[in-house]
Amino acid sequence: NFKADGKKIASAIISTAFGASSAVFPIWQILNQNAGVPLQSMSLVYSVIVFFILIANFFIQPWKKVQPGNPLSPNWTVLKSSWWNRGTKKNKPLVVSSILELIKEFEFWGECIFYSFNLWLLTYYLSTSGAFLYEKGDIPFTSNPNDPTDYMFSRMAGWMNSFGFLWYPITKYLMLKGTWPLKFSVVISANVCVAIFVIAVQALEPQVIGMVLLSCSRLMLFSFHHSFLLEKFGIEYFGILNGLSSFIAALVGLVNYPLQLWAVQSGSYSITFIPIGVAVMMTGLFAFFLRRRRILSWARNYGVEPQKIRKPKDVNELIDLVKNNEEVRCAGSMYSCWPIVKSDGIVIDFQYINKILD
Repeated sequence: NFKADGKKIASAIISTAFGASSAVFPIWQILNQNAGVPLQSMSLVYSVIVFFILIANFFIQPWKKVQPGNPLSPNWTVLKSSWWNRGTKKNKPLVVSSILELIKEFEFWGECIFYSFNLWLLTYYLSTSGAFLYEKGDIPFTSNPNDPTDYMFSRMAGWMNSFGFLWYPITKYLMLKGTWPLKFSVVISANVCVAIFVIAVQALEPQVIGMVLLSCSRLMLFSFHHSFLLEKFGIEYFGILNGLSSFIAALVGLVNYPLQLWAVQSGSYSITFIPIGVAVMMTGLFAFFLRRRRILSWARNYGVEPQKIRKPKDVNELIDLVKNNEEVRCAGSMYSCWPIVKSDGIVIDFQYINKILD
């Protein structure tokens, strides 16, 4: 239901809320250890909240697309048969051959590898942070298991993961202004730095920098991943392609078990980050080659170099483009896959048509 940049902003907001929700568990720990609140009571309250969210999703959220300009109001007439008949119209089934063709495309399997390896670093870091931070000196100073000064940096790693919402302004800016190769390169660079801090830096205090970088790259990773699939393949195939990439990422995550066995046998968790760091670094090839990929037409039978695409942001810039180029074609951006007319000149993308009209 969102147009142009609205989908990107929505993706960033959802990813921000998803990351911030992980603060629930550190809060539970504090309430249980310091306020004596039973875990059973907190779980019960949490279950009630989830139940009401389920009710809201089922009864309040619309079953059909919301058209711009039409007011959205909840429909509570659940006792009428017409209410239950909504959304029962069968959709056109997805053609398996079409999905297989999309899977073969560089944009999908390249981004899938990028997503899987960077998510691999994220999950392995969070699951082993207590162990490798202990190796670097994060030890208890008291005999009280609830003392906040014990395993201070391990506790901080858990909290830092939920503070990713602080990076929303940066993520939103990159979503709206940056190219896809730039966005992916920022995530890769941040995660490579995280791996270097774990592998090469033995001091405990600098690990806070790695935690901060990871909380930032986590938000960007999910935001960019979902937006990229939407923009490149459209909403029709988003669900199945996102599910497939998540499945592949989960398969890659199974390597965490033998890695931790290696850590136990070698006596070092830090060294096990070497193959993960190398894998993340290699995903930079995806961003490198993506920068040189042609932008395809909606029929995917013709493409132009990214350097030929122009996105004017005001009337004066648009006038200059038209005056200074002999051959000009236009491409709309109202849909995820906009058409490109074959041209040897520039192609004007009216992504910022609202700013131009203002």
